[in-house]
Amino acid sequence: MKLLEKEIKEFAIKLENYGLSQAQVKQFMLRIICLRILEKMQHSSKLKILSTVFNDFQSKDSIALELDKSISTLMKILGVPTESLSSFSFQNYVDQDDTGKLETLIDFIIFIKYIDLEDKELKDNGGLFSLVLSEISLIHKDSEYTPSGISELFSRLISGVFQKNKKYDFYSPCIGYGELAKSSIYPEYLSKLSGQDISADSIAVAAMNFCTHGIEEFDLKIGNTLTNPLFLNNNESVAKYDCIVASLPQIKNWLLQDNQGIEYIKFNCEKDRFNRFNQHFIHGSRSDYAFIFHILNSMRDNGIAVIMVNLTTLYRSIDGFLREDLIGRMNVVDSIITLGKNIRIKSKSDHAILILKKNRDRNDIVFIDATNKKLLQRSKYHNELKPESIINIANTYLSFYKGNTEICNKGEIITKVVNINDIQRANYSMNLAYYETKEDFLFDEKVLSEEKEKLVKISEKIQNRSKELENSRLKIQEYFIELMKEKL
Repeated sequence: MKLLEKEIKEFAIKLENYGLSQAQVKQFMLRIICLRILEKMQHSSKLKILSTVFNDFQSKDSIALELDKSISTLMKILGVPTESLSSFSFQNYVDQDDTGKLETLIDFIIFIKYIDLEDKELKDNGGLFSLVLSEISLIHKDSEYTPSGISELFSRLISGVFQKNKKYDFYSPCIGYGELAKSSIYPEYLSKLSGQDISADSIAVAAMNFCTHGIEEFDLKIGNTLTNPLFLNNNESVAKYDCIVASLPQIKNWLLQDNQGIEYIKFNCEKDRFNRFNQHFIHGSRSDYAFIFHILNSMRDNGIAVIMVNLTTLYRSIDGFLREDLIGRMNVVDSIITLGKNIRIKSKSDHAILILKKNRDRNDIVFIDATNKKLLQRSKYHNELKPESIINIANTYLSFYKGNTEICNKGEIITKVVNINDIQRANYSMNLAYYETKEDFLFDEKVLSEEKEKLVKISEKIQNRSKELENSRLKIQEYFIELMKEKL
């Protein structure tokens, strides 16, 4: 597997040397891999999209055209807007004056052709797609990619609340590359998946991601979810879903993304025709709360939403009136799971998972602190949750979800169930630090003993060094006394 990762990296570097952007490198590789996987899946998939490029290398000049046609046909079958393909085409890449580009294209096709898609390390047909998407995203430090540990945690949190033999509608308002949505879905639970994203490139990747993993019941749209939601009920209200997953993007000013003016800002915030923002004026820099209120309006009455946010979203004093709506008036916040630093690529900020649930019959919220370094393992570009940490975090929340009132700490995970009245007194802050007491902190006797020994040794070193300095001072003093005697 390491050899495969190395070759993928070398191909990516070679393509960048030919002038392709990071986004174009991703499209180049993933489109070819998608066609290769679907070729193998013909017997089990209803996507009858055979590409001849893996069997016919006689007419090299037509390979780029064949690839573009195959991908375009695939997107039409999937119902994905054709503008998702606009950023890159193989025909534009192949330069008649530079045969090296064509040779690189053919080399990559041959490389992919002879990879064993049934290799156990790839896990399933879509394993190669996930591997390459992960490797390219890590190489480019792409913040839009959701690390596998976070996706696995979402999967366990969501699957634990579902009933067997029942189908659910899924939705993601900022679907990105689809990793989070794909990992959160178990085929036996899926009725349909809907997703919107402002990036056409991301929608193309998400579509390929889903179909290579055998997910075919999905509907993806390109557009700004906050200013122009595209999943609607008779154009009168936003569509409703059983389960919503999202990793919220950081947008400097979501209200100006469509390059409109002040009147446009007031219209969207205070006069939104879907009344998603509860008549609040949500500042342009608060895209996180705009997404949260949109998600709430997209949830069915028995729905659940699992959202990854920046930790500061949960306690900024200026947003107290918005949190009051969520906690005090609507009572939809079920849990806050705080995670450690650097848990996402290209971000050293703290992050948290916010779980929303409608029609709650409780007046408390469970805070789960998973920031302890012992819960993490270091990967190449970010911190990753350990497999056992993921299981323990999910089980802790699911215990609360099922009605338990007394939840114990598990290992390094600190848990606190807080009454909403206490949260109200703290300006509706969703930061666990406001509600912790001395008894909440975990003390490992062995660790304390080791730290005490270290302090004793440091103290001894300081004392020894002080004695050495004092002896040196006395010697220098004696030297000067002798020197003065000689001069006198």
